[in-house]
Amino acid sequence: MKKTFILMCMLAVAQLSMAQVSVQEFLDKYVTVENATVQKIDGEMIETIKQQAPDQADFLEEMGIEEIEVLVLDDNVEQAIKDEFANDLSTLSDENFDELVSLTHEGNSVKVLMNEIENFVKRLLVAVCDDNDCVLVNIIGDIPREKLEELMNNGNMFNFNNKSLKELQEEAAAQAE
Repeated sequence: MKKTFILMCMLAVAQLSMAQVSVQEFLDKYVTVENATVQKIDGEMIETIKQQAPDQADFLEEMGIEEIEVLVLDDNVEQAIKDEFANDLSTLSDENFDELVSLTHEGNSVKVLMNEIENFVKRLLVAVCDDNDCVLVNIIGDIPREKLEELMNNGNMFNFNNKSLKELQEEAAAQAE
């Protein structure tokens, strides 16, 4: 009985040490960081953008974006917090989200998670970290999955050094071989 109890305790400790951070825990933790910059574009602001920038109205309408929240940890935030962000980013996982991208390229870490219901992306979370800054973009809406795939495949999204996501994934696969 004593051995079983010790074994159970060891398993619990092992589980805690490999704990994954959920999306909501991640957001709650970093939105409140001192000196972090948080910008929120709600539905009302998106409607204003559509009116003031008619050339973007069709795109915004097609994409079905309802809200965007951007969190930036820059030079005003302690390096230890940015390091913790990068570490938490590597363990960011949530059963309600599918991981679209998780890669590291030339010191940049990128993770893209998506919550999808019936071919509509309800929430898209994009987190990027480099040596100096960390950025988290949380997009909420009814985004048609095919529109999102079109953006990603055309290289208009997640473009590093003029390379599309597809090119970066191919490079990462080649390096792994």
